[in-house]
Amino acid sequence: GGTIPPNHWYPGTNASELAFPHGLATDLNGNLYIGNVDRNGIIRKFNCDGVITPTGPTTINNPSHQQNIFSIGNIIYVNSDGGPTAYNSCTGVKIGQLCLNQSDGDNLWGLSYNKVTEMVYATRRKAGQGKVWVFTRAQLEAGIAANGTICIDPILSQLGVSTINLGDSYIPNVTGGAVFGITSDNLGNFYVIQSSIDEGLIGSGSVVLKYNSAGQFVAMTPISFVPSGSYSFAIGLVWSESNRLYVSNWTDDPSTDCISVFDANTMTYLGAGAPNPGLPSNNLSKAI
Repeated sequence: GGTIPPNHWYPGTNASELAFPHGLATDLNGNLYIGNVDRNGIIRKFNCDGVITPTGPTTINNPSHQQNIFSIGNIIYVNSDGGPTAYNSCTGVKIGQLCLNQSDGDNLWGLSYNKVTEMVYATRRKAGQGKVWVFTRAQLEAGIAANGTICIDPILSQLGVSTINLGDSYIPNVTGGAVFGITSDNLGNFYVIQSSIDEGLIGSGSVVLKYNSAGQFVAMTPISFVPSGSYSFAIGLVWSESNRLYVSNWTDDPSTDCISVFDANTMTYLGAGAPNPGLPSNNLSKAI
């Protein structure tokens, strides 16, 4: 019941405002961190009771894009321009940044960590120039400690061709949109979204591509075409131990899912995990 709010995130005011929330992470104490790319790079922190931490000495201030976040122990990793940046979650102090070759200091998007395999995954989103990096936790920590002097090469780069064959190692330009979310399963396979969007709608639809641990193409979902395909504005992506993929869609169109569900083995669409609630404009799901 009740009135639909104008924004379906924590609104706040001034220091507590979440004007453009993006990216989620938790720490060992159950605190929730939400990136906020439109408010001076401040990452908001909520405790288990939902109380937001105002700006202060321990606030993490990452003056860059903050599309995705994860944590290992008391370290928060943020997908900043140029590569993941690490912060101490207790003090807010920056520890260092890992260099990703061929990122060109550009707007990265996907960032995820698999606690079982201890592998890290990142994407560069720019349409036609997408990249995927895959590296170990040890490489991440060494690169952070070196603070930019150790760089990781991409395992995949986007090419201009629209097709891909089993075993190929590149990102095809299937839909004309940008590369967004990335996740992995416990066998080392990883999954990448090519969307219909970049800075607004530019492509024909969205697709999820599956690669093995060596970066070789395995399978992909059918293309979901704009404007009203079930997952035609795909953006965020996570894998669950039930071997399901969950995809968030960057749209408030009620004809498109808010969250779409896929079988990670067959890459078939299973339906809406959550329908689009039809909230007022500019209530678009992002990271998941």
